[in-house]
Amino acid sequence: MNRWVLSAAVLSCFTLAVHVFGGGRDVHEPLLAAGLPADLRFYVSFTWHAVTAVLLADTIALLVAAFVPEVRRTLIVVVIGQYLAYAALFVVY
Repeated sequence: MNRWVLSAAVLSCFTLAVHVFGGGRDVHEPLLAAGLPADLRFYVSFTWHAVTAVLLADTIALLVAAFVPEVRRTLIVVVIGQYLAYAALFVVY
């Protein structure tokens, strides 16, 4: 077991929880209630749930990487790439 990767998995799980339980009420629901056209509400919901799925997949990947050394490097590189992409989007927008 790699404690550093396990710590990253715990932080990733925390990020997922904040997204689902905090962001849903503060971001997703108000956007849906804003009177947007149906197609925009679809995009908002689709994007919201897609981000949730990616955060969940990243958390699972980090948990697997913490315990399976044979796939550790590959999974970590993929997860780092995704989280760096998210960070870059936040900085740009």
